[in-house]
Amino acid sequence: KIWKKAAELGFIGIHFPEKYSGQGLGVLENILVAEEFCSRDSTIGSALILAGFGSECILRFGNDELKEKFLPPVAEGEMLSAGAFTEADHGSDITFMSTLAESDGEEWVINGSKIFITNGELASFFCVLCQTDPECKPTHRGMSLFLVEADRKGVSATDVGDKMGVRMMSTAEITFKNVRIPASNLIGKQGKGFYHVLEFFDESRILVAAQALGTAQGAGCSLAAVRNGRSVDTTMGFTPLEGLMMGSRCGTIDPGILIHLLREEGYSADRLEDLLNRESGLLGISGLSDDMRQILSAIENGNSRARLAFETFIHRLRHHIGAMIASLGGLDALAFTAGIGENSPQVRADACAGFEFLSLKLDQQKNAQSPVDCDIAEPDSAVRVAVVAAREDWAIAQECWKLARSGQAPGL
Repeated sequence: KIWKKAAELGFIGIHFPEKYSGQGLGVLENILVAEEFCSRDSTIGSALILAGFGSECILRFGNDELKEKFLPPVAEGEMLSAGAFTEADHGSDITFMSTLAESDGEEWVINGSKIFITNGELASFFCVLCQTDPECKPTHRGMSLFLVEADRKGVSATDVGDKMGVRMMSTAEITFKNVRIPASNLIGKQGKGFYHVLEFFDESRILVAAQALGTAQGAGCSLAAVRNGRSVDTTMGFTPLEGLMMGSRCGTIDPGILIHLLREEGYSADRLEDLLNRESGLLGISGLSDDMRQILSAIENGNSRARLAFETFIHRLRHHIGAMIASLGGLDALAFTAGIGENSPQVRADACAGFEFLSLKLDQQKNAQSPVDCDIAEPDSAVRVAVVAAREDWAIAQECWKLARSGQAPGL
């Protein structure tokens, strides 16, 4: 239902031309949608953004027949697509493909398999990278890209089994056994499939970065200890749950609580995951919201649970700042950034209040004005305190630009 609604509102295939049922917008707008979706729910956001995964290959390189037949149903929420590139023996190294496509008159015959394919069991069609000239050296110059409908005889999909996360999306192994497709299903030029996929990756990898950025912005909090421009410690762990208490995430807690909930309360792993990620933190303690603004408003109205949530948040923040100071062996500056860091004078004031023993002196007047890119410490403070505008998207864009400008991969 969510997928259908997103398509109805024009968010699926937003970068498709209007004649293909898209909105006629660009890559940037698609990235902004991905970031916003994932900031609210990373799993749902990723599932929506990847509903048309691989279809960009058709948009960029496909013939008019393929575009007219397959792009509108993707944008309208009638079809899911998938990119079938990864193989069991080669992983994400696509410079060699075992999946073979052989020409047979007006058809191509495909044999082989792909692994870890997103939307694998649900997709209506796959964009499949195949070896079409096994004798070509280097091998990637003998690859071609094809559209293969999921209902073709000889196509089968098998779920890869339980995953650590992103369970909303199907991930499957796709097998092709003597699958016949018409010659018109060739996407782009024969022998150029590798290059077509690389160009698609240039766009899709930025989209992955946008998903990660959105997820991090979704009421997430973290600290980093930086020495000489390099991070030497962080509150982040194996998952976003580690570290600071967050909007709806618990942060670091006693693992014995989890054992108790599993053993005594009958919690399943899925229920526990949902509780820790979506029902804890500010939301769980206050019973009201994961939004600090609403927590502070409720405190003004005398809500004791909101006050407890705020005080717990500040206590955990001070605790982890202390740990970062120990890693650094001292503190020259304390920087606040992003949502709460940039916009909550109360959080900054209460966090700094715990470190007056370091002769940290906050200029209360400057702090109350919530300035951006400004030092808000008193002139005689031994520790500088900065409010810095978050520019994660710009940092990602810079790194992507560097990669794009670094030249082609060796051997191309």
